[in-house]
Amino acid sequence: MGFFLSYLDGFLELLEESMNMDLTFGTKKTDFKSILSLVPAVYLTDFSTVKTSGKLALDGSMKGEMKGEEYPAFDFNMAISNGYFKYPDLPNDVSNINVKTNITHPQGDLNAMKINIPTFHMELADNPIDGNLSVSNPMVDPLIASRIMAKVDLDKLKTVVPMGEKEKLNGVLDADINLAGKISSITNEQYQDFKADGILTVKDMLYVSKDLPYDVT
Repeated sequence: MGFFLSYLDGFLELLEESMNMDLTFGTKKTDFKSILSLVPAVYLTDFSTVKTSGKLALDGSMKGEMKGEEYPAFDFNMAISNGYFKYPDLPNDVSNINVKTNITHPQGDLNAMKINIPTFHMELADNPIDGNLSVSNPMVDPLIASRIMAKVDLDKLKTVVPMGEKEKLNGVLDADINLAGKISSITNEQYQDFKADGILTVKDMLYVSKDLPYDVT
């Protein structure tokens, strides 16, 4: 992400068996297109023609020693406000993209890292998608808490993002889901220890792709 950082201050010291650092970095509010350009190219055909607006802000710090499995303390913040993009040849857009992200880690084992996304919102051809997510113990046994809310006409997706050749998608997705617990509870089939409640409804779904030998209906 260094190509859109506006400042990087501090020092990086190479020691015999480790690295010592005290760095701060960030950017003043910059165009949303900077972060959109990181999305895999398969979703951004003719990216140079995509119309965008909105702002991106990020800042962070890294302080301490990196040696073996021990990592320095770091704090990273990113915010997207009023993000928007539209392909000129398609009738609809993705608008009101608002995201806040904070990632923190104390000096030591990387498993002590915590990820927090308190705000996620976007409107895909006027179909709202909202959510939040927090993750701890990400390297060993992620403990997650999340709420996902969406009401999306899947047929509208092709009016926002170019679809592949012979690719079709339609149906209606309606979700309001709460999730909380350790991933190991799922992998070990201890479902009683993982909270998952709410509603998830899919109606009249059809997915066709040249990469699949059959249609999903």
